[in-house]
Amino acid sequence: NDLVTAVKSFKEAATNDGHGGDNWIQYWNGARLKAQKCQTTSADDDCVSYQIINALDALKTILSAKLVLGFHPDQATDSCLDLAEVLGVPFCVVPCCVFPKEFPNRILPNGTTQVK
Repeated sequence: NDLVTAVKSFKEAATNDGHGGDNWIQYWNGARLKAQKCQTTSADDDCVSYQIINALDALKTILSAKLVLGFHPDQATDSCLDLAEVLGVPFCVVPCCVFPKEFPNRILPNGTTQVK
């Protein structure tokens, strides 16, 4: 949900004062470092060309999204919906697990039965 907060903060700041990039860059640098620590070492150097390193390039890519797709997003389902709302784009979620103990407010459309 940090991504959603960072994008929302940037959009609000940019709307109000034309700035907001500093918060995004701070978020991006932290997220990028965290991702680098989690990556496994690979002999395939081609994967490097698909990585976005620059914070502003990442932000432009996110802001240009036309759809947010969550494929088996698990606990990130709410973040997918939140990001789509912040960006003002449609979303599609293909769930796998619904985590009823973590999200007891998720209910069936009839409003009576908790999703399990």
